Amino acid sequence: APQKYWDLYDRAALPLAPFQQLPQGSPHDLAFYSNSGELRAYSDVSKTGPIPETLQRELIHGYAACVSYIDAQVGLLMQTLEECGVADDTIICFWGDHGWHLGEHGHWGKLTNYEDAARAPLIITAPGFSGGNRVTVLSEFLDVYPTLCELAGLPIPAHVESKSLVPLLRGEDVPLHQAALTQMSRGRGQNGTMGWSIRT
Repeated sequence: APQKYWDLYDRAALPLAPFQQLPQGSPHDLAFYSNSGELRAYSDVSKTGPIPETLQRELIHGYAACVSYIDAQVGLLMQTLEECGVADDTIICFWGDHGWHLGEHGHWGKLTNYEDAARAPLIITAPGFSGGNRVTVLSEFLDVYPTLCELAGLPIPAHVESKSLVPLLRGEDVPLHQAALTQMSRGRGQNGTMGWSIRT
């Protein structure tokens, strides 16, 4: 992220993850465990052991700066759509494919079944809907497709088992799912175990 987004934050004031250990008795070879390989691939990061506090703070600072930078880019996109006169004809669906650990359970990055990696951002705006609603109802990535179909006025194919999020966009308090499922493979040189987690 450009420096001005780093300057928005005081590194020393950013909180560290409060619980940086794996749960007692948790097996390291199952899908809840990650060796933070993306981070540890850098030459200046140790391959094993805890991440020093100074580096933790730098990483958290960088994450906050990047989130603010992306937020600014989304704002520019929205502004450009307004200026071009097409905002009222545009559906925007912005989401990430995973969450991110910032030291929780000793993890850095993604690739676990823990809540920090399984929960992902999702922002939807469309003509005729007021913005600013925060929804905490359980949903899954599979729900994005029928949502976009409904927003675009297209029929949702009969074989689709997921559910449209449009009622939530209208402000309706309706439960969509009793549970949401996450899976994470421990493949590529690991034991090949498929990890599953369920959120209720």
